[in-house]
Amino acid sequence: MGKKIRMDSKNPEDLPHIDITAADPEEAPAPTGEPSPTAPLPESYSVELDNTLVGYVETFNARDWEGVTDLLAEDVTSEFFEASTAEELIDGMTDLILRYPTLIVTRGDLGHDPIAAAWLLDQELNRYGLVGYFRFELDDGDEPLIENLEYIEEVPDTPNAVFEPPEASEIAEWEDWSLAESGE
Repeated sequence: MGKKIRMDSKNPEDLPHIDITAADPEEAPAPTGEPSPTAPLPESYSVELDNTLVGYVETFNARDWEGVTDLLAEDVTSEFFEASTAEELIDGMTDLILRYPTLIVTRGDLGHDPIAAAWLLDQELNRYGLVGYFRFELDDGDEPLIENLEYIEEVPDTPNAVFEPPEASEIAEWEDWSLAESGE
């Protein structure tokens, strides 16, 4: 990203920026490829990571920060959010949502690695555009928790990248939530 971001700043220009230029559906790479359903999963595949990702997508989109916190190790790190604790990471996420209130995440895969695809609403076109993705690493505890969360702005143009677009029901749910937040 170049510029270091201070998450304790209330100046909107100091908050993490997501490049919305990729939100143009004409410019963003179209979701391509499907992992072969018959291909064996690699040893590195993690059911725990996949389950954690599903929980992250649900709680993030619901803006359930308590639920997100339950998925995080206390000493979680994130270079993007300049966080080294769960509290700092949640503060960074809430600041990000203040800056980009239409940001939602969906399930995705890079090969056999589960990711959370990040989408922003292009209000002029009234549709979501893919702007990047979140990648996770889990700790090795009895109940694995996220120990590292990173945001990657470059959307890979590869046949083994699969991004689930937001569904109409998710968008309607988001609009209901956003109207409640804005007091309309």
